[in-house]
Amino acid sequence: MDKIKKNWYIIVIGILLLFGMNRCATACSRSQQVTLVQTEVQQKDSVITVLNDSIRTLNQELELAKNDNENYKKNIEVQQNAIDKITEAKKNIHVTVKK
Repeated sequence: MDKIKKNWYIIVIGILLLFGMNRCATACSRSQQVTLVQTEVQQKDSVITVLNDSIRTLNQELELAKNDNENYKKNIEVQQNAIDKITEAKKNIHVTVKK
């Protein structure tokens, strides 16, 4: 018991060192976890960026296809109007044959 009373400060310092080492190990572990999470977030962000670029590209292609379709419909309407006018003009043609 006398040795414990004489060396109490060494025991206290030893216990404090053990707690300090435990905190250091915990902090290092947390740091590694934070690094892993940051890496995952960066990977997900890069995937999201690629997906957003793909969506933008697809939207542009859809817009072009929509414009092409509208132009095609207008062209069909013009052709149909021309056919209707020709058909109407044919009805008004009267051919007479003279002898």
